[in-house]
Amino acid sequence: MAGEIARLYNYGRGCACGCGDGMAPVALAGDKDIIQQVVDGNSNQALDTLQARYAGGFDKAVRASFGAGREYPDLERNLRINASRFGTYKAHDLTERLKGLSEEEAGKVLSMYNSWQKTEYDTLVARSRSAKQFERFREEADLYPNIEWLLTRSATPREDHLAYVGIILPIDDPFWRENQPGSEYRCKCDWRNTDKPSTAHPTQLVSPAQGLEGNPAETGELVTEEHPYFKRNPDAPRWLENKALLQVPDEVGFLNKETPHGTFREHLLCGKAQETTGNRVTAGLLLEKGYKDVKLMPQIYQSEQRLRERYFGEDYVKRFPKANPDFKIGNRLIESKSSSWRSLSVRIHEASRQADIILIRVNEPMTENYIKRFIKGQWEMADRANLREIILHINGDLLVFKRP
Repeated sequence: MAGEIARLYNYGRGCACGCGDGMAPVALAGDKDIIQQVVDGNSNQALDTLQARYAGGFDKAVRASFGAGREYPDLERNLRINASRFGTYKAHDLTERLKGLSEEEAGKVLSMYNSWQKTEYDTLVARSRSAKQFERFREEADLYPNIEWLLTRSATPREDHLAYVGIILPIDDPFWRENQPGSEYRCKCDWRNTDKPSTAHPTQLVSPAQGLEGNPAETGELVTEEHPYFKRNPDAPRWLENKALLQVPDEVGFLNKETPHGTFREHLLCGKAQETTGNRVTAGLLLEKGYKDVKLMPQIYQSEQRLRERYFGEDYVKRFPKANPDFKIGNRLIESKSSSWRSLSVRIHEASRQADIILIRVNEPMTENYIKRFIKGQWEMADRANLREIILHINGDLLVFKRP
C-alpha cells in the first residue's frame, strides 16, 4: 500500500535523491495515539495533532529560507499561509485514509506520510529560497537583467535539469514562470542574476512536478492545487481552510490596522465576522483610552481544543469552555456584546459567563447618573462576581468601570 501511495503522489519521478518508493517508513512519538483516536471515531482530534506536526513543520521550512532579515514580508506571509494549507490538507488527507484500516495497516500508512515530510520540507525550503531570490533579482534588474541556471549541488544529479545548466535568459522571460530551482521534489539546483548575454532557450523543457507549478514569487504558492493532497479532497469542509489560517503563527495570522490613536492587530479570520466593523471602531477607542497591545481575535470552534488553548490560554479555555472572546489586550481577554439599555443587565450577565472583562455596545443614549447607579448595582450581583472590568461603548465614547 505504501508504494502505491508514493507512486500516486509522484515523489519518486526521475529522482536519484532517495525519495519516493525507496523511502523508509518513519514512526514518530504519538503515532499510536493518533491511530487509536481514528479507530475510536475521534478523527478530529487526530487531525489536530497531525496538523500541528505537518503544517508546523512546513512553516519552519519557509522561515528557514527567509531567515531573520524578513526582506519581503508580504511574500513571506503568503508563502507561510500556503505552507499551512499544504500541511493541513496533508493531515486531512491522511486522516481520511486511516479511517476503516486495521491498526497494522494504519501504522504503515501513517509512517509513510511521516517519511514524506523530509522530502516535502526540503522542497518547500528550496522553493521559498527561489522565491526570495527572484524578488531580489527583480530589484537588481537594472544592473543584472538576466538569470543564469547553475549546476546542482547534488552528488547524484538527475538528468532532467542538467540540460538547463548554463542557460541565460532575461528575468521577464516566460521560461522562468514554470522553471526555477525547486520545481521538482528535492531539487538542489541553483540560479543567479547576471549581466552576461542571453543564450538560446533549451530545446527540451522539463514539466514541473505535480503541485510545484508556477513561480512562487509571482503566484504566492509553494504548492498548488494540483498536488494530490488538494486534488484528492476537492470537497473538504470549509472549516479546514479556517483551520489552516488558525495554525499560522501570530506574526502571520494578525494584520496591523492603523488608527489615529495607534495600531491594533486583527486576525485574518476576523474579516468574516459580522461584528468586525463595530469591533474595529471599538479597537480604535480602546487605543485612545490608553490600552496597549489590542487584538481582534478569530472565531474558533469549541472542538478545536489545541488551537483554543494557543490563542486564549489553557486557564481561560478551562473556565470558559464555550466562549470565544472578541478582544485581547495584552494577556487579558474581553467578551463584547451589543445591547439596548433595557436588556443591558442581561447582556452583562451573558458576557460575564464568557470573560472577566466585558465590553458592551449600547445603541441608545443613557444619562451619566443612570449609568453610575446601574454599574454600582452590577458589582453587587453575586452571579457576576468574576467581573473585574465593565467597559461601555456608548454615545460614541468608552466608559471604563473597574471593580471597586
